Amino acid sequence: MNISIIIPVYKVEKYIERCLHSIINQTFTNGVECIIVNDCTPDNSIRIAENIIRNYQGNISFKIIHHFTNQGIAITRDTGLQNASGKYITYIDSDDYCNPDMLNDMYKKAEEEHADIVVADFFITYSKGEFYKSQPPLCKEDCIKQMLEGKFSPAVWNKLVRREILVNNQIENIKGGDNGEDYYMMIRAFHYAEKIVFLNKAFVHYVQYNANSYTASTGEKRIQSHLLITEVVKNFLIENNIFDKYKESFFIGVANLKPLLLANSSGKRQKELNKLYPESRKTKIIMSTRQKLPTKIAMLFASHNLLFVYNFYHKIRLIYQK
Repeated sequence: MNISIIIPVYKVEKYIERCLHSIINQTFTNGVECIIVNDCTPDNSIRIAENIIRNYQGNISFKIIHHFTNQGIAITRDTGLQNASGKYITYIDSDDYCNPDMLNDMYKKAEEEHADIVVADFFITYSKGEFYKSQPPLCKEDCIKQMLEGKFSPAVWNKLVRREILVNNQIENIKGGDNGEDYYMMIRAFHYAEKIVFLNKAFVHYVQYNANSYTASTGEKRIQSHLLITEVVKNFLIENNIFDKYKESFFIGVANLKPLLLANSSGKRQKELNKLYPESRKTKIIMSTRQKLPTKIAMLFASHNLLFVYNFYHKIRLIYQK
């Protein structure tokens, strides 16, 4: 098998047909399998998928795997990987879709250059339009640094990864780590990869208007997920004796995360989150984040425990966004 495409499914009945047709319409279908993992979706998503597969007469091999309980996207992707047999792995979220030349161009690039990972550009798609997101070619160390800093996308769906990299290094996800799971997975994959190549072309349309998206969760559950992923990434860097190399980038990443943590908390909990990872509260670190200047200024106030200033800024920002 050449390529395994893994698709987690949960509450996507409005989008699953478009997603699957974008796979069916691929120009390269030789030795391609598509693994759909049903994470106990309560809607008609799987019925729609079954009907599409039933009427499909092409070369792609489809299989549907069912969870008995809802596991979250991290474990759902792992289920797909455990059942995959392709030389290369790629993922697509079931509310996203891809252009028909994706598999052909990425597989060709991987084979020609004997690559462990192929990185492509992508589209960020809103209800009223989309824009092109390029991924500039970088060396492995710079890829990891910029992933940590939030300046290079860790998304799994714009990458083709040699399955051996994932399997041989036991690159799996963590139960409950459903926000930031790409970040954890790709930092490890890039660390172990020997050759990473870039394809200056976009294929996946990353949809931003699905209210039921796995990544649309808010509140304490989202906070706990991000904290879990942050800690296991830190432990991975320490265990592999590379924390010192990436230390500054790690804390820039934490500082990048702080606005989200503070926005989803209040009172005592917000104070606790603000004090986490003291290194991330340094002015140099905050000013090195990808946040816009007003947010950086608000975070500087938060770093001096003046959370009422940050909270006022956040309220004004929400009003302005409406």
